[in-house]
Amino acid sequence: MPCVRKITTTQAKALQWLNDRGGTGVFGKDGHMVIAGGEEAPHERKTWIALRDAQRITIDGNRINSLVKPDVKSIERNATDPFANGRVAPMPGAE
Repeated sequence: MPCVRKITTTQAKALQWLNDRGGTGVFGKDGHMVIAGGEEAPHERKTWIALRDAQRITIDGNRINSLVKPDVKSIERNATDPFANGRVAPMPGAE
């Protein structure tokens, strides 16, 4: 199993934001902002790149897809990495 990097509080909030809007988004025309659920993300492109590098999302062209759903209680307990304790729920429909 590949090593999964820890993520920051900001990255966890960005992932939660994406998941709250269906887990899928796109980079806008400028390539810097992310739009999901008809809303612009309050997070910078570097945050999404870091989440990709930490294996929490995929980026395919301009599309972003969440690979995991964060455990909100875990985020509250462990702001440095909500996934550190293995509390990762699969995406709906994932096998």
